[in-house]
Amino acid sequence: MAIRTYTVTVSNPGSGNKYYIDGVLQDTLNLGEGYTYKIDQADSSNSGHPFRFSTTSDGTHGGGSEYTTGVTVNSSTQVQITVAASAPTLYYYCSIHSGMGGQANTVDPSTWGLLTWGSNTWNDQSTVTQSLTGQSL
Repeated sequence: MAIRTYTVTVSNPGSGNKYYIDGVLQDTLNLGEGYTYKIDQADSSNSGHPFRFSTTSDGTHGGGSEYTTGVTVNSSTQVQITVAASAPTLYYYCSIHSGMGGQANTVDPSTWGLLTWGSNTWNDQSTVTQSLTGQSL
């Protein structure tokens, strides 16, 4: 089960095509170790821009190689990554065009703000626990 789905689009802000993550130009991602994320490229602007990960900025265009640990290319419109424990800092990039990507930090799963508001408890985001309490008059 994916903890989060990122929606990716491509647009040219005046300096060549770039990835927009949930509408933010080349947004820096924080990916929790042990969690699974889906990269949704269903928008037609992604045509011809395969989304990949690397340990090198700009991936193969920056002299690096594709990072594949825990990464599954489900289709031309979806990539999934389950972040390994102690994974290195990653960079997302287009495997065909240089300069489109950004950084993906791999962080401890208990990092504050990693999950949506209201999930888990202080300093413990590795399990999902919801408890209800009330006051009596």
